[in-house]
Amino acid sequence: KSKIIRKYVKQKSIDKVWLIMLMQLMPFLPFLLPKRIKITGIIYRLYLYEFSKMSAVRLFLEKVRYWILAKNSKIEKAFILNDVEMVNVLNNRYNTSHFYYLPDPIPKIDRSKLKDIKEEIGISQKAIMYLHFGGLTKRKGTLEILKAIQLLDVRDLEDKAFVFAGKLYPDINKEFYDLLDDIKHKVKIIVFDEFCSPEHLNNLCYSCDVILIPYTNTNQSSGVIGYAAYFGKPVVGPKGGLLGHLIESYNMGVTMESVEAGNLSRLIKKTIPICNSEYGKSHTVNDFLNSFMA
Repeated sequence: KSKIIRKYVKQKSIDKVWLIMLMQLMPFLPFLLPKRIKITGIIYRLYLYEFSKMSAVRLFLEKVRYWILAKNSKIEKAFILNDVEMVNVLNNRYNTSHFYYLPDPIPKIDRSKLKDIKEEIGISQKAIMYLHFGGLTKRKGTLEILKAIQLLDVRDLEDKAFVFAGKLYPDINKEFYDLLDDIKHKVKIIVFDEFCSPEHLNNLCYSCDVILIPYTNTNQSSGVIGYAAYFGKPVVGPKGGLLGHLIESYNMGVTMESVEAGNLSRLIKKTIPICNSEYGKSHTVNDFLNSFMA
C-alpha cells in the first residue's frame, strides 16, 4: 500500500497525503515517500487501551510505530479520533506536537424526512423498542443480546421489542438464527438481515427508545453513539475503554462492567434514563472538516 501511494505521489507531483486510516501504512510509508511530502491521517484504535493484553513483541512494535509518528518530520498531523485526553497523553509521552484531536462527525440528516415506523414494522407504539444496528458481528455483542433475552422471563419482556438491522457476518449467522428460533416466542424480534439504507436506519433510530451497543472492542469510538446523540436516544454499552468513557462523560446512557448476557439482561429489565447529551453540538461535519482539513 505504501508503494502504491509512493507511485502516485511521484506521478502527480503530490505534496501532501491525507489518509483515512493511517496505521495501515505504518511504519513503512514515511520512509518510502520523498522528503518534501507531508502526511496527515486518522488513528482509530490506541494500543494504550489494550497494552496489558499484548505480547511483549506486539507492544514493542506498537511503541515503535508511535515513536515514528511522533518523530518523523513527514508526519504533519496524526489525528486521534474522538479521544481528546489521549492526544495530551501521547504528545507528552513522546515529547511531540504531532498528535491532534479529531471529533467523530454525526452525518447530516434531513429531519423533515424522518418518520416513526414502529407500527409499520409491526411494533406497538406502547412497546419499548431496542435497536441494534450496523454490521452484526460477535465483537459487537450481537449474540449477547439474544442470550440476554433468553435469560429474561416473559413477564419482563411483555412491554419490549427488539430490532436488529444490518448484515449478519458469516461467523455468527448460524448461532444467531438458532438462538432466535429458541426465543422468538417470548418477545417481538424483527431482523433486517441486509444492507440498510441511510433513510431506513434514520427512521429506525428516530422510532426506537434505546440503542444497544454491547461491543467488546472498547478501545475505539463508534459512529452509533453519534446517531444516538442526534436522535436523543440512550445507549446501553460497555464501561471500559474509549467507548465507555464517551458514554459516561457525555451522559449518553448506561454502561456495564463486562459485556455478557447476564449484565445486559439486568439492564434491559431496568428503565433506561433519557439521553440529554451535549455530544452532538461538538461533533458536527463542520467540526470534523475544520480540524482534518485545516
